[in-house]
Amino acid sequence: MTDDTERLTQIKARLRGTTPGPWDVNDDLCVIHPIDDDDPELISDNLHSRDAAFIAHSRQDIPFLLGLIESLTEDLELADKTRDSLTLMWRVARHDLETVSAERDGLRALVDET
Repeated sequence: MTDDTERLTQIKARLRGTTPGPWDVNDDLCVIHPIDDDDPELISDNLHSRDAAFIAHSRQDIPFLLGLIESLTEDLELADKTRDSLTLMWRVARHDLETVSAERDGLRALVDET
């Protein structure tokens, strides 16, 4: 497993271990999970407003980003396979061109002899 793959696996495991989203920020700058309006679950408190917003949004942002990484990884794997196929086709075409060029040169030599 590559370092990146291992790190993504660890991130996914941490994500699965969190309180389900969505999370929100209340007026006291506490990150909460609003299970119901009467008794929200406290995720974190005593935060600066930017930190609270970042933490609250991370519960939705991280799954989005992980999905994007997976999609781009699949696209990259497909691009690699396509590149490999095109490289092989180019090598075959180059070999065929060399063969045809050699045959052409041979035919020219025959014509020149006559």
